[in-house]
Amino acid sequence: MLLLPLPAVARLPIQAEPPAAAAPDRGAIAALLRGARAGEAAAQFALAELLLRDPPGARDIPEALRWLEAAGAQGLAAADRLRGLLLLGGAPDLPRDTARGLALLRQAAEAGDLPAAARLGRMAALAEDIALLRQEVDRCRT
Repeated sequence: MLLLPLPAVARLPIQAEPPAAAAPDRGAIAALLRGARAGEAAAQFALAELLLRDPPGARDIPEALRWLEAAGAQGLAAADRLRGLLLLGGAPDLPRDTARGLALLRQAAEAGDLPAAARLGRMAALAEDIALLRQEVDRCRT
């Protein structure tokens, strides 16, 4: 089990922006929607990514989270990773939930999602660096 010092990690800025991609055609969107509604985890995940990639004014983060939750419930670790990152980063229509976001990242990493494990490792290293810097600042003050 991966353990991180929660108070230090909670203050880290996390960005959950997926990379920009070309807009799919209507047929591809319709096919994704059919697959997602039929319970296909891969289609649910792809649809969530699509909803997150729309231009910022047209994004539907709550709907994307619903599809990510459905895909994660079927064991798709990448869905838990992305949902965790979204909860860690927050958004205008999504309040930050550090505890739940970290729990989802850990769950994804424990299920074998390498990007989630790598992200947790970077967060742990950064938290350790911050703690060491604080110790050094405290030493300099005395």
